Amino acid sequence: MGRAAITYEGWIMSKACSGGLSCLWKKFYGEHPPFETSCKSHDLDYRQGRRRRSEADRLLRVRVADKGYPVLAWVMWLSVRIFGGNFYNGK
Repeated sequence: MGRAAITYEGWIMSKACSGGLSCLWKKFYGEHPPFETSCKSHDLDYRQGRRRRSEADRLLRVRVADKGYPVLAWVMWLSVRIFGGNFYNGK
């Protein structure tokens, strides 16, 4: 499947930040976003349901802000709160 996606327990999981963010970041800055591991962790939280959705989203926001991108962190948080519900596999 290349760099774009991997499978995990039957799910297709992004190896990057959603919404084209990683692709755009790499295009403009020539490297992957410094918070890309936070996106991967958030994907796993959603797929495994290992945290409540609100907690997974909060952790994504905090981790991205901690990398030095507080405004982007809030934009990402709002995006996953609005559009992420269908991808959450928790209870």
